[in-house]
Amino acid sequence: MSTQRMLVSVMTTFLMCLGTASADNRTATTIGPVLGGHLFQPLVGHQMPFVMSSTRLTLGGGITSNLKLPIVRIGERIVLAPEGSLAFIATGAEHEQRIKEWLSVYVGVDVVGRLGTDVKALLSQGVNAVTSFDLGWKVRAYQSERVLLTMSLDLVNGSVTTVDVDRWVRGIIDSGGVTDANPLVDTKPTITAGLAAHCAYAVSPAIGLMATVSGVYGESAIRGGASQIFLNAGANVNVDMLPLVGVPVATTVGMLYRQNPSVDDASTRSDALVVSLRIGTTVSNHFSLGVQLNAQNGEIGNGTHVLAIGGAVDMRFYY
Repeated sequence: MSTQRMLVSVMTTFLMCLGTASADNRTATTIGPVLGGHLFQPLVGHQMPFVMSSTRLTLGGGITSNLKLPIVRIGERIVLAPEGSLAFIATGAEHEQRIKEWLSVYVGVDVVGRLGTDVKALLSQGVNAVTSFDLGWKVRAYQSERVLLTMSLDLVNGSVTTVDVDRWVRGIIDSGGVTDANPLVDTKPTITAGLAAHCAYAVSPAIGLMATVSGVYGESAIRGGASQIFLNAGANVNVDMLPLVGVPVATTVGMLYRQNPSVDDASTRSDALVVSLRIGTTVSNHFSLGVQLNAQNGEIGNGTHVLAIGGAVDMRFYY
């Protein structure tokens, strides 16, 4: 047997041993998102229904391609910008602390930056940075061997900072100079409060389902307009390969609809539909590491719709 084959054999055996130990311990522990012998996997943007102590760290980004840009006018001159692209980067952190077996509190911060990758896109779409600070409480309403229902109250205080080059240049031309009424950098606050219901169902040790629905009231600086009520909903299915073939790898597919774009949807100004795929490890129910791919469809303003493709590395620590 060659050296490479020996290394592959040793690594496979090691992972299967770790996976077997993890599978044996799942039914006898309360650490991590375990229900009915199934270790549930998280998705960035989807809130988990479990009342537990955990820490989340996320770093991601993405890009849009073949973006149809509107015509930009500077004075009497027309700058044609038929196509361009936008790039964005996102980072976030959150900590949830279980106070009682049925109650937890969590705080988090998320930051998303977006800018045009060329001069035409930069003039048309500018630069945007969105920051949100989250505070929430989660209460367990019902739990059986395979079903978990929880409710949460979420408060979000955010701000949207925009560098709109096109609007700024237009203002200079119209007013004949730089004025305080025409700032290059514009910052808008946003405050929302929401009530959500979450559900987890363990079909088997290998398959788990999660769903959430929420109502949010407040002002959305991303979308603009007066305060109103928004509805959001999402669901995902998780398949753990450990109970099936002894390999500690899980695949999660989910869909999320947000009527009120959040900080995760800084590239949109309309209803956002996000489809996600995550591949992560299930070696331990104390730790989760996964790579997630997202496809998002929405409007970025001026009636322009885009398809944004992105990815993220997500780490969770369970205590």
